[in-house]
Amino acid sequence: MEREKLLSSTNKYKQALENQVADLKENTVRYAIQGLVFGGVALGSYFLIKAFTKNSPEEKQEKGVAVTNNSFTSTLFASIQSYIVSFLLSIAREKLTQYLEEHLLKQNEAASKNRA
Repeated sequence: MEREKLLSSTNKYKQALENQVADLKENTVRYAIQGLVFGGVALGSYFLIKAFTKNSPEEKQEKGVAVTNNSFTSTLFASIQSYIVSFLLSIAREKLTQYLEEHLLKQNEAASKNRA
């Protein structure tokens, strides 16, 4: 009778530890996915900004000359452009996060089926 109690207690602790490990694994993967998504968004933003703000050699030589007529237009255009880029990157981040979470759930389900 004591042996059965000890075995049942051992099984309870074992199950609790397995649940904690599974939760820890799930949280680690979720944070890793979020880190990858944010890193990808940051890298994508950097490349987009770099692509849109590329200066030609002629423009680099004329930087000392201030153009007053186009400064407001270029500032307005840059603001609109940054809002559009931010909006598109947020949509891409949401879609990528959703895809990765679905993929992770499928992997977890397949792994749990293989264990059983």
